[in-house]
Amino acid sequence: MKCVAIALFPGGQPDSDFAFAMRRLGFSTKVLWHTEHDLTGCEAVVLPFSMSFGSYYRPGALAAQTPLGKAVEGFAHKGGRVLGISDGFAVLTELKLLPGALLPNMNARFFSTQAKCHTDDCRHPFFQGQQPGNAFRLHVASANANYFPSDTAPEAARVALRFSEDNVFSKSGIAAVVNAPGNVLGMLPIPERNWEADGGRLLASMFSWLS
Repeated sequence: MKCVAIALFPGGQPDSDFAFAMRRLGFSTKVLWHTEHDLTGCEAVVLPFSMSFGSYYRPGALAAQTPLGKAVEGFAHKGGRVLGISDGFAVLTELKLLPGALLPNMNARFFSTQAKCHTDDCRHPFFQGQQPGNAFRLHVASANANYFPSDTAPEAARVALRFSEDNVFSKSGIAAVVNAPGNVLGMLPIPERNWEADGGRLLASMFSWLS
């Protein structure tokens, strides 16, 4: 059975929702603690929705300095598939695996809500079988979901998912980005929380390359 690794940093909790979703898709999972530095045998690494270090300082900044953070960085540079969800997306920006930064929401408040999104750039393994404009309704829960893209290296990533309407999070309207090679994806929505509906449909597509 193919194994998907789930990263766990201090201040977070094992993401049982994501592990459940992976089991439903037919994959096994294993949790990697922040001291891990060997990712041998992992088909993919997921940095899930989990408040790493309590999101103190900057979300993801402390997690990026751990042995596991450095291991994920090396794994990605070798072509390994890496997915960061919500707080995990922030870690990927701190590791410079994705450009830009996650800033506080436009009104500086935490929000937990359902948001309409649609696919944009589908030319990467995570969106195999998707077409631009495919619509999803997904859960977003964060105080730092205002993605600010990089002005200095806009070619370093492509927009994979956009919010379909005015939202309380991101001024740019960007809900997910993928790096230029296509092996690192960061997304603000938390698809495993809509497992029985659009979230499960999207996750099945995102991990179809493992089947």
